[in-house]
Amino acid sequence: MKKLLIIMALGMSLLNAGLVWQNDLNKATVIAKKNKQNIFVLVESNHCRWCKLLKETTLNDPKIQVKLNKFILVKTMREDSAKYSLPPIIGVPTMFIMTPDRKIIEQGVGYLETEDLSDVIDKFNKKAKSKK
Repeated sequence: MKKLLIIMALGMSLLNAGLVWQNDLNKATVIAKKNKQNIFVLVESNHCRWCKLLKETTLNDPKIQVKLNKFILVKTMREDSAKYSLPPIIGVPTMFIMTPDRKIIEQGVGYLETEDLSDVIDKFNKKAKSKK
């Protein structure tokens, strides 16, 4: 039984290991401007089952990780969203895709399955390419 618990704990700690998240949008903005990268923000809450499911499934998918690694990634708690001047958060999880200047291009509320999040990212990338 102990071995099973250790294996489960280790597995949980490896979730999202392929993604590097910032926890401060202001610092992430500096990095995004320097690297000329867009920003992906995930607003979550401690007791949100949909946030947990998003992190365990969709964000753990290798295809999504490849797409997200092209962004500066930020995870923040719902209660901290006001200090970053984000729009009002009506539910969690909420995701924003924004430019390095923090102009919001895409936003969504709620759990997204892998294909749905992939479509959102592709839509953003298509918009970004058409503006170049």
